[in-house]
Amino acid sequence: MPRVDKSKIAKKSAAETKKKTAELVKKSVKPSSMETYTSHLKSFSVVLSALRETETSDPLSVSKDELLSIIIELEEQGVGCAKGWIAALKKAAASESMTLPFLDHGDVKAAAEACERSAKRKRLPCGTLTEEQISALRVYLDETGSHEMFYAVTILAAASLRVGELGHAQPGDMVVEGGVGMLTLHQHKQSRDGLDENPEPKPVTCALLPVFRAVAKLFPDAAPKLFRKGIDARLREELPNWAKHFKWDPKLRWTGPHVFRHTGAGALDKFRDRVADAVLAVFAQQSDTTRKHYAKNASERVRRAEE
Repeated sequence: MPRVDKSKIAKKSAAETKKKTAELVKKSVKPSSMETYTSHLKSFSVVLSALRETETSDPLSVSKDELLSIIIELEEQGVGCAKGWIAALKKAAASESMTLPFLDHGDVKAAAEACERSAKRKRLPCGTLTEEQISALRVYLDETGSHEMFYAVTILAAASLRVGELGHAQPGDMVVEGGVGMLTLHQHKQSRDGLDENPEPKPVTCALLPVFRAVAKLFPDAAPKLFRKGIDARLREELPNWAKHFKWDPKLRWTGPHVFRHTGAGALDKFRDRVADAVLAVFAQQSDTTRKHYAKNASERVRRAEE
């Protein structure tokens, strides 16, 4: 009877397990999510290297004590990314067919929860603008020749877009069919099959069609995109300046494009007396609870933050 080499069988089994695990991880993480996990790992590696006083560190070599000390520091600085870093570590470990058991320990989970709560307490509520404030801002941008920002603000406020959706927009995404404006979105948040585009265009005001056409003529070099690369970043840079110029409420944060999603939700909420919540949810592409949260005005946000 031939002798069986158990070591070869074990190696083959381990290799097959690793291959299957890698395939499962690949299927479980969408490309857009993978970019997020990758950025989380890079950030975590930088912090871990600083903690160890080394140039580079493998994030998967972190110990439980090191992780807890990092999370505690995040909590003290009001940075609530601990859960994201832990999720990235789990995905990276799984792709290498290894585990970091302490990631699921009670004290690590508690520390991550505390980190998130601390960040929420220290962070100001997101700003929201009235129609009058939006009009004043658009007049200001037009008078100062800030045409890119003028059109970006117009589209964001009218369509109530998520962060990043404006940067993915293309000139042909906006159409009018049967008197209804339809906008194709390229970030499908609820996608479970890896689709890049949302198969259900978002109903928006028909008035956005000439805006899309104007932007396409203004930035032909941005093709196939509507705006040139980095539009969200430029908005983040400009918003604090606008807040200072117009003396917007300092108890709210004016940090990026998400401000206009809240603003758009507030405008949409005015239809509540005429349109059923179920229909409104379709137009907003948000749950009723989320839409109501986004639609809160400035005084409501400040009051809630101070409670």
